[in-house]
Amino acid sequence: MHVTEKNIFEYVFFKDTLASEKITEIEENTNFENQLEFYKKLKENLSQGISNNTKKKLASKIPAYNFAKIISLFPQVLPDTSKKINLLKYAAASEVDTKASVLTYINEDKNYLVRLHKEENKYKIFVFSTLQEKLKNLQLTFSPSGETISLKDNQSPFLISLSQMPDKIEVRLN
Repeated sequence: MHVTEKNIFEYVFFKDTLASEKITEIEENTNFENQLEFYKKLKENLSQGISNNTKKKLASKIPAYNFAKIISLFPQVLPDTSKKINLLKYAAASEVDTKASVLTYINEDKNYLVRLHKEENKYKIFVFSTLQEKLKNLQLTFSPSGETISLKDNQSPFLISLSQMPDKIEVRLN
């Protein structure tokens, strides 16, 4: 029987798909040791995955490649941060109570944080990095509405009207 490169690949990755004659020939023939070793190491490395840090380093070496980082943030249940804000309409007017609430969204690694401060029918959005990064050219997508906003950076808040309360916010960093 003739053993091909594909047979050796299948021997390492999908042994159960090979005919028993091929398996016996590969196991008994020492000429395939280098190829077997190569595919075994490849399989081992593939199972380890590539860290985001390594991906960023690789992307920085390729000028045409723009490594976009997408971070998913989910609402956090925190103690009630609602508070009453006292506003004066006019100098002679009595105080008006307006209820303001704050919603917090955090990613799984707790590296990024978005705070939505509700003020009447608008939200003031703050984007923070716990890694002390100055974020530039970011895009926020609110789910399930699909509304998207683009921010130049995260140094100042952004005011927006949302059609519905987001259950997830995706931050895309370019």
